[in-house]
Amino acid sequence: MNKKEFDSVDVGVALTSDLKEEKDKSIKHEKLWKAISIAFSFLFIFAIIISTVSLFHNCFYLNFYVNGLSMYPTLNSEGNYGRDHGSNSIGDVIEYGILNPNMHAIENIERFDIVATYYPEDYNSSGQLLSSASMKIKRVIALPNETVYFDENGELYINGEFVEQDFYNEFMNDDERDEQYKKVTLNLGISHTLGDDEYWVMGDNRGYIKGTKRARSNDCQAFQEPIKKDYIQGVLAAIEGTCTLSSQNGTLSCTDRVPFFPRVF
Repeated sequence: MNKKEFDSVDVGVALTSDLKEEKDKSIKHEKLWKAISIAFSFLFIFAIIISTVSLFHNCFYLNFYVNGLSMYPTLNSEGNYGRDHGSNSIGDVIEYGILNPNMHAIENIERFDIVATYYPEDYNSSGQLLSSASMKIKRVIALPNETVYFDENGELYINGEFVEQDFYNEFMNDDERDEQYKKVTLNLGISHTLGDDEYWVMGDNRGYIKGTKRARSNDCQAFQEPIKKDYIQGVLAAIEGTCTLSSQNGTLSCTDRVPFFPRVF
């Protein structure tokens, strides 16, 4: 084989090697762009999901915060306040969450659901909501057309049958629950039969504020009057985190929100 033939072979080998390197680079680039494309696709889908959930959350549900201790220990159990008092102070850590305000939820309220409602005192004689009205967070104890009664021991009876209030069990031990919170001490031995559109709602923090004769929860048992279905603004869906109770120009607000894994109701 002469020199030209050797040179020809060397050039052929070099070209083959260069082509192989170019092909390898091309494959690597394709794999890289494919990986980037897949990553961007996942991020795009994730962004769409987050946007959809956020839109659904803000449009379908009603945001609220819990100002007060009438539902302790079920609500405002994460805060830094005295649980024997009837209200929160500016700077207290309180809880916030979402309500389901849709008519389907309100039409299908069950016993022991937690609802946001106005009271009779929040309406004028013409049935119009007062500008000073504020929603209250309470638990539904009795449903339309039922007779509700607390005996002399503070035990609940519906239509003459004993009903266990077991919603406390996950929050505290029996001694603490029975002694300080579950025990109903107001207006015992009085029965009320509800109308077609009436509910009996109460706070979970029962009895009197320490050292006073003022109820911890201003509710149906305290003022001895049911609420109307039309007063109910929503059913509690979830507690989503804590925030700080603040006041700006005399208006209360929920600031410095710290989300946690939602407690779903």
